[in-house]
Amino acid sequence: MSLERVKRLFKLLSEANGEEISILDISELSNFTDYFIIVSALSRSHLKQLMEEVPYNFKKDDGEYPNNVEGNPESGWIVLDYSDIIIHIFSKEKREYYNLEHIWGQGKRIELEN
Repeated sequence: MSLERVKRLFKLLSEANGEEISILDISELSNFTDYFIIVSALSRSHLKQLMEEVPYNFKKDDGEYPNNVEGNPESGWIVLDYSDIIIHIFSKEKREYYNLEHIWGQGKRIELEN
């Protein structure tokens, strides 16, 4: 069921013009979540748009809001926590700095088409 939800979240991020969307299955590496979705935003206003639009549309489609939202557009990093799926929305600079794809590189990459 999680993978189907990942696919729907990926679609929502794509439709909102999220950039460089990566999906990592970290279920065998983590005891707190199954998937990371990592996405870049083009600007602070785009970060804000993704932070607001994706949960709103996912709630509309799936009936679920994130359990927790951390960060803000000014910080350059926003986390949407759906328990089994965690979405990291980054500015390009913060994404390069934190480099989650490298840190969690042993996770299985999931490739989806727009």
